[in-house]
Amino acid sequence: MSTQFPCRDCGKSVEWRISKAGKKYLAEPWLWYGGAYSEHVKTIPAGHRCTPNPTWKAEAAARAGAALAADIAAGNIVKQAPVIVYKGRKVPVGTTGIITWIGEDNYGAARVGIRTDSGDVVYTAQANVKVNLINEEAN
Repeated sequence: MSTQFPCRDCGKSVEWRISKAGKKYLAEPWLWYGGAYSEHVKTIPAGHRCTPNPTWKAEAAARAGAALAADIAAGNIVKQAPVIVYKGRKVPVGTTGIITWIGEDNYGAARVGIRTDSGDVVYTAQANVKVNLINEEAN
């Protein structure tokens, strides 16, 4: 069964489904037809008809911004967090920037991509960076 998530435009619970023709479409949760003791219960995922809700979009953006701010304040390494390189040998110590990528290298070690103030992107081990709260307070 597919994972349900809120529609980005209206906030209704939706999920991705594949039609008999093999096309992918957004569907609302399953509708059940048939009696409680019926031998043949039919399930039909109805296509999602979206009516955009601008207040829901604004509230969702505010929630996402608040969650990001809380993660940064807690010192978590997340995308869009301002960081400073405090150790390592390939990226100069003291380099500051914003995290644009978080992932693993070929050996499974955690790595981050940092867009520096000059616009260059550098990659280093996640253990080499700390969240730069001083930079955050200056903005």
